[in-house]
Amino acid sequence: MIVIDAGNSRMVFARFEGERIVATAGLDVGPVLERQALFALLEDFDIFEDDGIVVSSVNLRVNALLRRELANRRHLFISPETEFGITNCYGDKDSLGLDRLVNASAACHFYGAGSRPVVVADLGTATTIDYITGQGDFLGGVIAPGIRSSYEGLLLRAPHLPEVALDPPLKLIGRQTADCLKSGLISGHAAMIRGLSSRMGKEMGTEPLLLVTGGFCPLMEGELGMSAVIDPDLTLKGLMHIGSLAGINLATLS
Repeated sequence: MIVIDAGNSRMVFARFEGERIVATAGLDVGPVLERQALFALLEDFDIFEDDGIVVSSVNLRVNALLRRELANRRHLFISPETEFGITNCYGDKDSLGLDRLVNASAACHFYGAGSRPVVVADLGTATTIDYITGQGDFLGGVIAPGIRSSYEGLLLRAPHLPEVALDPPLKLIGRQTADCLKSGLISGHAAMIRGLSSRMGKEMGTEPLLLVTGGFCPLMEGELGMSAVIDPDLTLKGLMHIGSLAGINLATLS
């Protein structure tokens, strides 16, 4: 099975054998839209005719291109009507980002095992922190500005501050302004995630597993403690699991 996770600026591809990722590739969205071609740009990522393909995309222009290129292939576009293998208990389902459900599906299948509650923190443009019960109920959670979004917003309001690389601080107590910024951006974000996860557990009377994913999740290495699990491939695994639930390898879907 092949899964495609298409964002506004980047597309990620993964090939699965069973539940194991055996190959990955990435493309910037700009060149794809400019050439109006997708598979022609994936020179080192074979697309076989007998592969089922699962797609999650938030980019309408990419959607149109993908639907054209996938017209004669077995495929599934993730939608609100898709079977995620969990119960969606969110109050405002129309506004819920499907990526949060994809992550929740993966978290429940790979980490919850139908019994342990999980808190999923997805670190991207925004940081979402969601609670999934041990019974597989997606309840909702928190949406906060992401690490880069917070930093860029800060620079707009305080342009005299220095620009720094987004990498973990060597020590929490910064002795220079650049180090102070890194502590605030990275360690501060980690403290927010830990604190909100803990408060969600107390609110529900449980001790959930903290599971972290998203483009900025490598920055959390060493920041969240030994009990947190960092899985940068969680969304890809979720797409694979959802494709399996839909029988993507057995029937043509659209």
